[in-house]
Amino acid sequence: MKIALICDWYAPRVGGIESQLVDLGRELRARGHEPHVITATRGLDEIGGVPVHRLDVPLLPGWDVIRDRSTLPVLERLVERHRFDVLHGHSLYSPLAHAAMRIAERRGLASVMTSHSLIDRAGIVLLRSLNRAGKWGAWPDVLTAVSTVAADEVRAASSRGEVLILPNGLDVRAWAAPPRAARFETEIVSVMRLNRRKRPLDLIRAIPRVIEGGLDGRVRFTVVGDGPLRGAMEREAERLGVRDHVDLVGSRPRHEVRRLLARADVFALPTVREAFGIALLEARAAGLPLVAMRGGGAGDLVEHGREGFLAETPAEFAAQLRRLAGDPSLRVRLGREAPLRLERFGWDAVIARHLDVYQLALERSRDRRAPARVRDREAA
Repeated sequence: MKIALICDWYAPRVGGIESQLVDLGRELRARGHEPHVITATRGLDEIGGVPVHRLDVPLLPGWDVIRDRSTLPVLERLVERHRFDVLHGHSLYSPLAHAAMRIAERRGLASVMTSHSLIDRAGIVLLRSLNRAGKWGAWPDVLTAVSTVAADEVRAASSRGEVLILPNGLDVRAWAAPPRAARFETEIVSVMRLNRRKRPLDLIRAIPRVIEGGLDGRVRFTVVGDGPLRGAMEREAERLGVRDHVDLVGSRPRHEVRRLLARADVFALPTVREAFGIALLEARAAGLPLVAMRGGGAGDLVEHGREGFLAETPAEFAAQLRRLAGDPSLRVRLGREAPLRLERFGWDAVIARHLDVYQLALERSRDRRAPARVRDREAA
């Protein structure tokens, strides 16, 4: 198949959607398909052998997304020239992805839209209003989301009963690490953007509770990532007197993240509104017991008490981290379970799922075009 992967954001930007699209393109190409990326992000015109079409169009300052309808004819000419089998838009927050779905609907092309994020109440109200006005929910042949919770919210926003789950993928074997032995010290690692949505300050505020009562010299936190809250995290750690217990190492390339996970003992993610949690999947593959917040996509990745723990509140999040920090044998037991049963997130399974969805979109696009062909014959 010749597939267009379409999103405003792509490498060299750093983020979950961006890295997932790079990997998806690479894996499709490795299996003999012809993926192309269409994006508004500036950069190289090829990554990993996958062509990247970077649209030279006006962008909305601060958001780095297409600014207005002037992009539509540029995008439509590109689609017409390359004659893609399927247009696959990524993120309900990407105007470029929505523009591609509108073009596909108008031209009778097969289309898939995937939601990679959770939608807050205001976002659902806005998307519902836009759907009533413009019927965006009906444009894709197949509407999908990366997790169960994300799919539920897309149904609410689109008024569309069917939203299929199309999970993110991972080269599970590449992230595997040797089993850890029980040890006295505990290194807790977290990988996330340091912005308000990820709630990194909750991790800093958990540290006093984790280290109290004799664990003071035994626990260390490593936070991988960067963002606007880094300074606030440093100040909060100083205020709480725990600055010596946490290393803010900034953004790191993926091979360094793998190395940090391989040496750690526990993985922590304080984010409440996480649609999938690729960092959680990477940590599971590396054999780390996990502590995450219940309510988002973590529920698809962590069974409470088997690979780790899901917390309802920040206080419970801190308590579960303390429990693991003080119990080496529990860490080892959960760590042994963590890398098991990940086949459904491996790229073989995830690409097979994508191809099934693409085939469904092709069938539906043909069914949509059939009445028009009948009308054309009758008119002739």
